[in-house]
Amino acid sequence: MKEKDKSSIENQKAVNLIVQRNITRLFKSLLDVADDIKQNNSSMLLKVSRKTSMKYVQDINYLTPEVMDHVRKRILDLGNEAIREIVSVLECFDLKVDENKLEKLLESKNNKKSKSIVMYQPGYMMREEEEEGK
Repeated sequence: MKEKDKSSIENQKAVNLIVQRNITRLFKSLLDVADDIKQNNSSMLLKVSRKTSMKYVQDINYLTPEVMDHVRKRILDLGNEAIREIVSVLECFDLKVDENKLEKLLESKNNKKSKSIVMYQPGYMMREEEEEGK
């Protein structure tokens, strides 16, 4: 079996970073969704509390702090597991970058993903989180 050349290794690192960044962004968004659900639950419990007893409100509240901690932990665990699985599969491949397609991706103003990649010869690097919001 031949060794991966330096360019393939650099490409692999760049792809791994892109995958990790995008999956991390996905599970951070899922954490935001979980928080939205918690807020909606709290709003509904407040409405119910105006018409019923606090005991009843406590009994129907299924989104306890423990449940929310469990949901957050599961989201993070699943995201990290997905990153590990994808990276391990990608390690089975020798990756070659299509310079023209990458250049078009980077030039595209409508593609938010292109803001997370910066082209540095001979490899590619990810921009820092702060720059993504610009």
